[in-house]
Amino acid sequence: MFNSEESRVEAERGRVSAESSRVEAEAGRAHAESNEGSGRVESEIARQEHYTEYMIELEKLKKDPENYMTPGARHYFRRVWVGYAILGLAIALGLWGQQREANNRIDDINNSRALITYTSCLDQNDRHDNTIGQLDKILLVRKAELRKQIKQAESKDQLAVATSLRSQIDRLDDSRNTTVGLIEALAPHQNCRQLVIDRFGRIPDPQ
Repeated sequence: MFNSEESRVEAERGRVSAESSRVEAEAGRAHAESNEGSGRVESEIARQEHYTEYMIELEKLKKDPENYMTPGARHYFRRVWVGYAILGLAIALGLWGQQREANNRIDDINNSRALITYTSCLDQNDRHDNTIGQLDKILLVRKAELRKQIKQAESKDQLAVATSLRSQIDRLDDSRNTTVGLIEALAPHQNCRQLVIDRFGRIPDPQ
């Protein structure tokens, strides 16, 4: 009796195990079918998108067959155009940099020339003023000596000598005017600031 009950329990267990295996198999098959269905849907969507793109390209070909370009060709030429654009930009920046450097060099050269001209002008003005100043000092001393001699001659009633000495003073004044005129002709006093502006259109920057 106990053996019969145990056999029945074992049989029931075997049936439950078999049913569980069948359910698991059914679930696996359903999952596989679900994945397959999802794959078919995605494949169908991709096919529809491809077909739509194909129809769009076909319409472009019909509208303008001579200038039609495939997507691959368009992608290639787009990359080429981008490359040329980058190359052109690099060349433009390089030329701009070279031009800017050249302009800076030219500006430095012009500034140096303007500064040299301005400095030379100031030096010339100093020599001009110093030369005339030294000339006036010499003439002033000489005139003082002549006037002293004139007084001595007049005190001795040497009128002819006094007249001759006065004429020497007049000649000194004439000589002074001639010398100053020569200096003004050869090395005149100038407005250095205006001279540099007239020649170079700028005031030199100190270096």
